[in-house]
Amino acid sequence: NVKKYFMNYTIPLMLTLFRLVFPFFFSLMLYYLAPLNSFIINALLAVLFIAAGFTDYLDGHLARKWHQETELGRVLDPLADKVFIAGPLIALAALNKIYFYWPVLFLSRELSMSGLRESSVQHGFTVPVSWWGKWKTTVQYSYIFFAIGAPWPWAVCAWLERGALVGALALSYVSAYFYTQTFLHSLHQQSVLARDIHEV
Repeated sequence: NVKKYFMNYTIPLMLTLFRLVFPFFFSLMLYYLAPLNSFIINALLAVLFIAAGFTDYLDGHLARKWHQETELGRVLDPLADKVFIAGPLIALAALNKIYFYWPVLFLSRELSMSGLRESSVQHGFTVPVSWWGKWKTTVQYSYIFFAIGAPWPWAVCAWLERGALVGALALSYVSAYFYTQTFLHSLHQQSVLARDIHEV
């Protein structure tokens, strides 16, 4: 029984669980080390964040390649994505590296989409991940990378940071709009199908 229990925890699932736990420890490191204002430390933290973020791609890729997709993985993966973003954003706000309302805007969107996905499951369908959502995540990671490493010794990084911030916010709400449209369309189709079946 013990062997069977541990065999259920595949490498893709372990990567997802890592992404759930990582933000807590990383946020503590960021909060206590960033005030040292050391370029080397900030750069290392930024690289560590991006390296850990790569597991977002790796867990899904390996799960599909090795045919190890599980229901638990499907549930935990979007949750891990949100926790992974929330931790550094809150730490950056606590360090006054970002105004508090930016994390509020980002996290409000994430919570809204979590509610939408939960509602879709309860109605018997799912809202697939779109390219808008994937680009949103990529640009969010880019913004947090530049924000953690600030102040960089190159002026262009400040512009990249601001551009990534605006781009991430825009993509967050554009993708939320399309997810909502997909949800409403699927809900409408389901109601039409249920009506046709009832009429038959």
